[in-house]
Amino acid sequence: MICFIPWMKIVNLINYCRFFGQLLAFVCVHQMGISLFRFIAAVGRTQVVANTFGFFVLLLIYVLGGFIIAKGEPHYLSFTQATVSRRMVHAT
Repeated sequence: MICFIPWMKIVNLINYCRFFGQLLAFVCVHQMGISLFRFIAAVGRTQVVANTFGFFVLLLIYVLGGFIIAKGEPHYLSFTQATVSRRMVHAT
């Protein structure tokens, strides 16, 4: 589609910039992952050492990445606690 309105060209330019910015982010994350795997392979020369070291690196990434440490209380936990407390009140 050819844009005849000047501001439409600016909107398309912003979309192109977003696309290439996201593409650059994906390439950087990919390179970081490849570098991490090559580092684990270089440090752990045997299968046992590489598996052990890789496990601890993965554990460190999960803990520091926020997957294990929850941020706030999930909505389904509050519902479950309320249901359990109601059942305990009715049981007594």
